[in-house]
Amino acid sequence: MVKPRACSPDVDIDSDHLFQRHPAVFRIRVRYGHPRAHAFCFLPRHISGSGSIVAVGVGAAARSNLALSPSPIRAKVICATNHNWKTGGANTALSPSNIPDVVIGRLPIYMRALSRAADGGKQVTSSHEMGEHLGISPAQIRKDLSHFGEFGKQGTGYNIEHLSEQLRRILGVEQEWAVAVIGAGAIGKAIVRYGGFSGRGFRVAAVFDNDPGKIGRSINQLEVLSTERLGSTVRQREIRVAMLAVPAEAAQRVVEKLVEAGVEAILNYAPVSLIVPSPVYVRHIDPVIALQHMTYYLAQKPA
Repeated sequence: MVKPRACSPDVDIDSDHLFQRHPAVFRIRVRYGHPRAHAFCFLPRHISGSGSIVAVGVGAAARSNLALSPSPIRAKVICATNHNWKTGGANTALSPSNIPDVVIGRLPIYMRALSRAADGGKQVTSSHEMGEHLGISPAQIRKDLSHFGEFGKQGTGYNIEHLSEQLRRILGVEQEWAVAVIGAGAIGKAIVRYGGFSGRGFRVAAVFDNDPGKIGRSINQLEVLSTERLGSTVRQREIRVAMLAVPAEAAQRVVEKLVEAGVEAILNYAPVSLIVPSPVYVRHIDPVIALQHMTYYLAQKPA
């Protein structure tokens, strides 16, 4: 854990630094002018070898809550906490190790609910209203969001546009991620043709297969490339996210090629567990396992 040195009570806060591609490490509480004007913010930082804070920044979340101008502004640092971010490379939306993964998993659900509310013409919502739509307690929603800052005001709720923007930045989907799909079978074709990626932070940039009968064909205007070109294409197109839709027996071999080419996040549809080095993130989607999970509860019911 890096502990910041004692610093001057007043610190120049550069508002443009917040939520840059490199996620922040220090969650600090800053005070503006009078005792009750304060906010918690995540701050990008540069840490020298000695562990001192060299630069910090505060952004739209704090400014909105405190009705401040875009500045730079001056603020008093009350406290700073190191959140020990996981490794994973630049531009990755990484979570602090002390934030439960289940919390990260609920953020996209909140973002989807906000999107639907905005589509319905709403500008403001509350944790109670979100909870009613999602089946999640308002207290849980507030607690989840508090890990990342203070985004609403008591009695007035959340500004939908502002909170949506902050969640996109936290999740790293304010930019568009190029995605590789490996496997041009039924699942792979469905993924490539899926229209839900557009506008939500992802774009299928390449599709691969090792079947000569599929190589060279077009799926949704993308040519199916040979897996022999996987490494070179992933590097050339700067792809860091992949979806794996290959037979179980081929999955580990393909994953090793992806990791070697620089892929850092893999969504796995193959019905097999994968072994990857620690900086690589893997999520598994297996409908059979999900169904077996549910049938357990059905089996407990009396005949």
